[in-house]
Amino acid sequence: MVTQTVVPRRARVAVTVAFLAHGMLGAAWVARIPQIKEHLGLSDGALGVALLGAPVGVVVAVRFAGRAVARRGSRATTIAAGTVGAASLVPLGLAWNLGALICALVLMGGSLGLMDVAMNAQGVAVERRYGRPLMSGLHGVYSIGTLLAALAGSVVAHAHVPVPLHLAVAAVIVAATLLLGCRELLDRSADAMPDAMPGEDAPDARAAVPGSAGVPGDAPGAARVGARRSGRWVLAMLGVIGLCSFVGRGRWPTGARSTCARRSAPGPASRASGTPGARSR
Repeated sequence: MVTQTVVPRRARVAVTVAFLAHGMLGAAWVARIPQIKEHLGLSDGALGVALLGAPVGVVVAVRFAGRAVARRGSRATTIAAGTVGAASLVPLGLAWNLGALICALVLMGGSLGLMDVAMNAQGVAVERRYGRPLMSGLHGVYSIGTLLAALAGSVVAHAHVPVPLHLAVAAVIVAATLLLGCRELLDRSADAMPDAMPGEDAPDARAAVPGSAGVPGDAPGAARVGARRSGRWVLAMLGVIGLCSFVGRGRWPTGARSTCARRSAPGPASRASGTPGARSR
């Protein structure tokens, strides 16, 4: 009888830290958007265009994420992508114009997308070895990381901490969390789907990602397909938001201002009497 390998609790803690760091990374800079916009002198439309950089990076990265996980393993990919994503906070805080901001957001989005696929593949591997559901709890920890980073950003923004200093410190914290907390992730051998026992059907990796059409036995491939579809939806939604912001800045407020101007324009009687701002009835 072959004794099954028991996954140590340290692997579960490590993948939990990865989800926590991912949430922190994505929300670390959000509270500083008003300061970044003011510093660069961006209009609402320009900011909407800049914010498209992150989903574009996600869509591009997930197209190669499955290949990277298959070649390097989910452990190495998670740590590397997370570290690069943490480092991208520094140029994000130092952006000097719209182009630099977009490039920094594309880099961050690509890192987040690659890390997302890799850490979910790692979570599936840990869950499979653990023998009971874990993914819901892991995604809950991701939400906690997002909340913590958003609250911290709000506090430092209220304290008028410079944006470059805030994001540099956040980058160090996230990178240290990943490098120290994710050392016990499972190695690349855990990413392979187990062989079927005699008399059982071969496991299908498509079950790891509902609605995906990955190749059976290819968990990274299934994760890649699911991430592509979700990334396309994110890109479509943010594209609509950015377009509405761009068009609204150039047209809708102008129409509102002209309407207010017509309503507040003095009428003939008020001009004759010298009373400004009153219309004749």
